[in-house]
Amino acid sequence: MKPDFFKDLVNVQFQAEGNNMYQKNSETVLGYFRNKDQTKFELSNFSDVQQGKLYFILYDLDGKSSKMEKYNPLFVVDFGFFDNTKWIFALNINFLPVAIRVLVFNQIFNASLTLFDDLDKSPIKQEPVDNVTFGVIYKMLKSLGFEWAIRKFDYKKVNQIYSIDLSIASKFITMSTVKLTGVDDGKLIDIWKKKLLSQKDREKKMIAEILGDYKKMANELTKNSQSLTDKENEMYKSVQFLKTI
Repeated sequence: MKPDFFKDLVNVQFQAEGNNMYQKNSETVLGYFRNKDQTKFELSNFSDVQQGKLYFILYDLDGKSSKMEKYNPLFVVDFGFFDNTKWIFALNINFLPVAIRVLVFNQIFNASLTLFDDLDKSPIKQEPVDNVTFGVIYKMLKSLGFEWAIRKFDYKKVNQIYSIDLSIASKFITMSTVKLTGVDDGKLIDIWKKKLLSQKDREKKMIAEILGDYKKMANELTKNSQSLTDKENEMYKSVQFLKTI
């Protein structure tokens, strides 16, 4: 694959379908899930989960977790063990506006351009993106003010895990998630603006929770953050993305 192939792939579909793309992708992807298509959504065990791969996780369905974290399209970035339980750390696509997803995953996939050359394997056996760590993904998201989209999941509350076939990665990443969460991109932008104001406090709390496992990462996380104005400018450029491709 060539650099920026992911952005180009989204561009081709967007040029053909326009804003209908998001809903069409949702119908296609969730159709695979409802129809139990194991070639696209392969039922998996916790032991199958790897950093650098896409998953769909049903979580705490009978519990008190928010609706935004019940049905989760995820990109796993790390694991942890604390509070006497195992945790999955993952970028939750539910929390990202579509334009930001495209920017982020274009950069992620550019690090593993050969990943999409051979998709004959089952989703569980497909290779992960190279060199994915919590610190790398956190830093990327923080530059856009979306580091809070990395969520942690208690494995004891996981109801089901599905490995996602890379052949549907672009549709999976750009699908509308309103049916899963009840939250559209406009509301996500509002949440983003509020989150920016509490970024430093949130960062300190996260460092305190996982410092033992990420001493090196702590140095990166405590760097001076960009000004709110700079972030708003970056966000404005990001949300214009799909209007320019």
